Amino acid sequence: MNEEQGDINLKIRLLLMQLREAENSEGESPYTLMFGRYLRTRLDALMKPVQEKTETVTMTTPYKGRCFNVDDRVQVRNYTNNKKWEFGTVEKREGLMHYVVTLDDGREWRRHVDQVRLTHYRADT
Repeated sequence: MNEEQGDINLKIRLLLMQLREAENSEGESPYTLMFGRYLRTRLDALMKPVQEKTETVTMTTPYKGRCFNVDDRVQVRNYTNNKKWEFGTVEKREGLMHYVVTLDDGREWRRHVDQVRLTHYRADT
């Protein structure tokens, strides 16, 4: 290493990165064993991400957050005027996170689950 030209700090960083990436007899790197995740390198940034793995995890994992049933009485966020919430009834679920809500005045709004909340208020009809 004495005969080689170049910055010593760069050489040390490259050596440490190689040590972090080196696999042991179990096929895991020390970084992965210590932190529980894979260390991304510059080479990984050039490679395409594996879409199949993420798609199967997304499709098979059930949504554990808020969910509403059809005909549930809800409040939906209103962005058109000063009245922040409108009352309505859930008509259908679209995907994992979106709902179509029919308001008390007959309009239909499509809202994300974060813009919908359950209510027990009934309009006088």
